Amino acid sequence: MAPQQFSAAILPADRAALHEAQRQGEARLRAVFATMTEGLIVNDAEGRVVEANEAACRILGVPRDQVLGRTGDDAQWPAWRADGSPWHPDDFPGVTAQRTGLPQREQVMRLGGADPVGGPERWISVNALPLAKDDPALPGGVVVSFIDITTRVHLAAQNAKHLQEIVDLYDLAPCGYHALGPDGVYLRINATELSWLGCQRDEVVGRCRPSDFLDERGREMFRTQLPRILAGESLHNVPITLYGRHGQRREVLLNATPVFDAQRRVVMTRSVMHDVTELHQLRQQHQASQAHGAELTALLAERTEMLAVLAHEVRQPLHNALAVLQGARRVDAGAPAGGLGAPGGDALRRTTDMLRVVIDSVDNTLAVAELLARSGPIERGDTELQALLGLAIADLPSDERQRVQIRRDTQARSASMDMSLMRLALRNLLVNALAYSPPGSPVTVTLGDCDDPLALLIDVQDQGPGIAPELHGRLFQRGASGRRTQRGAGHGLGLYIVHRVMALHRGSVQVLATGPAGTTLRLQLNQDDD
Repeated sequence: MAPQQFSAAILPADRAALHEAQRQGEARLRAVFATMTEGLIVNDAEGRVVEANEAACRILGVPRDQVLGRTGDDAQWPAWRADGSPWHPDDFPGVTAQRTGLPQREQVMRLGGADPVGGPERWISVNALPLAKDDPALPGGVVVSFIDITTRVHLAAQNAKHLQEIVDLYDLAPCGYHALGPDGVYLRINATELSWLGCQRDEVVGRCRPSDFLDERGREMFRTQLPRILAGESLHNVPITLYGRHGQRREVLLNATPVFDAQRRVVMTRSVMHDVTELHQLRQQHQASQAHGAELTALLAERTEMLAVLAHEVRQPLHNALAVLQGARRVDAGAPAGGLGAPGGDALRRTTDMLRVVIDSVDNTLAVAELLARSGPIERGDTELQALLGLAIADLPSDERQRVQIRRDTQARSASMDMSLMRLALRNLLVNALAYSPPGSPVTVTLGDCDDPLALLIDVQDQGPGIAPELHGRLFQRGASGRRTQRGAGHGLGLYIVHRVMALHRGSVQVLATGPAGTTLRLQLNQDDD
């Protein structure tokens, strides 16, 4: 049936019903069109605005009668108001593109002076859709839809501002922040910590681990602690030493926590580092000051004690010498004129020996005071061993000198040493050996050497009963004194002086043997400059 025949076949009543249905459909469409919150403008094929809903006019701030009938004239299309275009000048190219009839993705445009009294700048989201030109039932043209997204744009701007503030707080915080993946590699790191490391972000993120910037102790801590964090534990104020690329050392306190996903699996770790380098340095300085203060206090106490010892050691022997001299005067007063009585000669000998004891005590006490105050290195020189032995033996009481026997197991004739200090040390060893040996028994001094290390060895052997058990382990400490000898109880200075003198020479003193058959002490005087 031809179209004309079909049209003629429609009864008048049916035609009226179709017209009514069409009218109602158009009415519903216009109602929807009018009540839409999205702005719609319809252009015909010639670019003339044939429809514009209320939402479009409200969004644009332009009366409807100023929109309808507008054409695609470039000079007239944007100029909907006498005081200027609603579109921002920078967005004109976008508006022109929307009128080409080609499909366009969403564009965001600015709308300036949107209401008749002039309002703030607004933002519009615009979409253009061409009507099908190949459908004879459609006239062709373009449908432009747009919505006011000013609030959304403002919220996005505020969110961007807040996000930037958060980024600044993260990046510029006065502490280091970083996040690690399960493999321990950096996922994120802030600018502060990057400055500590002396690196750029792309040099660290995805490439390095914190262990790359730690010392051996820190790397071991990282190796053992990372699995614990990945297992769900946390670290609190762990001290580590951080080394930057250029060698800068920084003391930090590390705090680390795990980050879980919805299934309570650890997906990464978050860490914060606090720089405590200055605090660490201040603490070290404080500790050093405390140690120095304690050292000065101990030194003052030792010097005070030395003065007390000096007073005792000098006063008592001088009183004894005075008593002996007074006795000698009484003996000499009763002797024949011109005679040298034996009792008087013995008194003079005992007086001489007592003065020798006084001299030894003064030497030892002053030596301790000097050794305690010494801070610099000793002055060593090449010293004849025979001269050293002769001076040390000459310092002994006259009736004790013949008890000292010398043996040589070395061809060395000289050695590098501080002559005065080594004389003092050797004399104290000999005095100690003579005092703890039976009267008249020999004391043997043996000279030897060794090659590794290169050193002179001096062994002093007595015939005494051995070192008392209570002195083992503290024999060379100041104040350690053995059982009373014929010279009286000492103050434990002799062997302490020997120990200090050998330490200053980078040598040592040690007990080679001790027991009922006697004791042998060895001085090892190192000759190697290294």
